[in-house]
Amino acid sequence: MKKNIILLLIIIFVICVITSPLFAQEKKEEVIELEFPSWQWSETGYRDWFQLAADEFTKANPGIRIKATTIPSGANYNEYMIIRYEANDIPEINHVQGARFHQFYKAGYLESLDGYPGFKELKSKFLENFWDFSVVDGQQFFIPMSTYSKLLFYNKEMFDEAGVSYPETWNSLDDLVIAAKKLTKTKESGEKQYGYSCASSGDRIYLYGWLPLVLCQGVNITTNGVPTATSPEVIKAISVLRDLIVSGATAPGINSTQMRQLFWEEKAAMLYDGPWVYSTIKELNPNMISYLGLAGLPGFQATGISNGFSIIKNQKYKDEAWKFIMFMNSERMVKAYSEMTGLILPQNIPITEKAIENFPSLIKVQEYMPEGIDSNPVGMEEYVGAITNIVYPILEEVFYSGLTPEAGAEQIQKELEELNKN
Repeated sequence: MKKNIILLLIIIFVICVITSPLFAQEKKEEVIELEFPSWQWSETGYRDWFQLAADEFTKANPGIRIKATTIPSGANYNEYMIIRYEANDIPEINHVQGARFHQFYKAGYLESLDGYPGFKELKSKFLENFWDFSVVDGQQFFIPMSTYSKLLFYNKEMFDEAGVSYPETWNSLDDLVIAAKKLTKTKESGEKQYGYSCASSGDRIYLYGWLPLVLCQGVNITTNGVPTATSPEVIKAISVLRDLIVSGATAPGINSTQMRQLFWEEKAAMLYDGPWVYSTIKELNPNMISYLGLAGLPGFQATGISNGFSIIKNQKYKDEAWKFIMFMNSERMVKAYSEMTGLILPQNIPITEKAIENFPSLIKVQEYMPEGIDSNPVGMEEYVGAITNIVYPILEEVFYSGLTPEAGAEQIQKELEELNKN
């Protein structure tokens, strides 16, 4: 009898050894993978927050795994996503840039989110003006995440050395030009110091060079869907940027990556950019924080929604993707977002003391956002990509080939009117 029991136990043990890999394989196959492409997986602060969200979400949902896919450049991200959407190779977590939301909606990619569980509760937490950004025909197609007000970062040591007053005292774009020229010099080492750093070449001229100079005057390049590129303010912005480049106060031929590098490497005295720059400076040149000034351009500041998340009509695992979007918008993750990135999620959740301690720039962001000007061309939001491609070659002609600002503005106006007819 005892021998039979021992034999039975041996048989059971052998069966367990043989079948356990099969059970493990079966368990492995049950795990759902949600691919999450983003340009921000490689960016300071954001990658850490994304990883925190992914780790805590998968810990709470062991049957789901988040797969990070890093896209090298934010500028190329939209084209990358469009190619995948058109090929029906759709990732499960769809990170959408705010400037392209309307384009993606018009293309028919986006699914209404109103029927998903917890939608009404999530809506009740959001600041109304940011939530309404992506409401079309009474339905929501996009959950806003990063909101911003751009800031004028400046090097106090360079200002003090040049005897230039800090930007808080400036009243017009003319003050910006005067200061930028005074701050421009050739150092003893022979290296050039630029007064003002911004994108001066390629498609990034539009958002990171010229448009902020338009918006700070309280206008945009459209008014209620009608192009207004020949307004005095728009022409003034073209003239100012041309003057900065031609005089040597702004580096010629640089993109948005190079403009930031010039500033944190202390080769430029000023940079107008989003609050995300603060975390980059903290990482790459932490000593600069002690003499880093924060202000705004004279007048209004450029504001907007940097990015958010949508569900694409033909994607897999929609419910699981929505669950992850809801998790990212939980109170814990909203607070962690400001603490780790220096940006604000547009919800009625107070910014923590830790966030302000980590990013004093948040104080200025909160100050400027209520009176900011949306960077999107009002009434022509779906054409942001096309407008960018229209504007930057014309501006390059003005800056480098002798076209006058007035003629450039007229050419932009004509092409925007043609675009608006479509």
